[in-house]
Amino acid sequence: MIDCYMIEQTHSQVSLALRLTDDFTATGQPVGKISVFVKDHSFKAIKTSSGYYVFSDLPADVYRVMIQAEYYFDQEQEIDTGALELLHPVVNMTLSPNPGYPFPEGATLIRGMVFDQTEAGLPGVSAAASIFQPEPEVTARIGSPAPEAGDMSIRLINIKGSLQTGDYLVIKDANRSRTEFCQIATPLPANNSNPFNLTKPLKFKHSSNTPLNRVAVNDSVNTQTSEKGEYVIYFRTIKSDRFLTELTFNHPDYQTERREAEVCEGTLTVFGAIKLSPV
Repeated sequence: MIDCYMIEQTHSQVSLALRLTDDFTATGQPVGKISVFVKDHSFKAIKTSSGYYVFSDLPADVYRVMIQAEYYFDQEQEIDTGALELLHPVVNMTLSPNPGYPFPEGATLIRGMVFDQTEAGLPGVSAAASIFQPEPEVTARIGSPAPEAGDMSIRLINIKGSLQTGDYLVIKDANRSRTEFCQIATPLPANNSNPFNLTKPLKFKHSSNTPLNRVAVNDSVNTQTSEKGEYVIYFRTIKSDRFLTELTFNHPDYQTERREAEVCEGTLTVFGAIKLSPV
């Protein structure tokens, strides 16, 4: 049965009960004003004290259920009520927070805006963040001479496997505040005894024999832009206090854009404006 609701509902037949979940909290009920209704019909759901959104006495049919919410992106889902269990007609739906969501203090977030060529906010852009985490095994160590801050290349020793253009590495400095990420650039050295080029200058000086670990995509977070072109990417679980992420912005009418960002746990990263070019 539907938890407490079957006790509450005694005079009509439950046709559909929606259990809505907040994607940020993963377990909590959604916050703010929420309206649940059937598209192109007058049927509206009633929220019960146990948190379900319930439709009663619906004729068995296929319905397009709409959800409009204050702090979440609108959502719709096609549901065949005739295919649901008679005594447990529950459908789970997860709501994704929009940029107006009241995130708690200390949430790890990236905020920004996406524009078109006229500098108008661009809605409906897919914004995905690929999260890079270090592999457990040391990939290489810094050779001699040790690099200085601002260097665009680095000598490596004790390299395990091969390094390719585009590979990301984390330099695990003994001083954790000097930990940084770097990316291998073209052209690759003729042999590994020569320096490897980097896509960006190093932020810090590092000592010889400092370990570097390859980083690889471990997880991803997906959202979209609002009607004003705003987006917020939220990270629920963090495995390290600092990590690298690559943002990908997709829209069928525009060219894909990618940006990388370094994110620190518990902080807000404000990203610069992204302007998409038509395909």
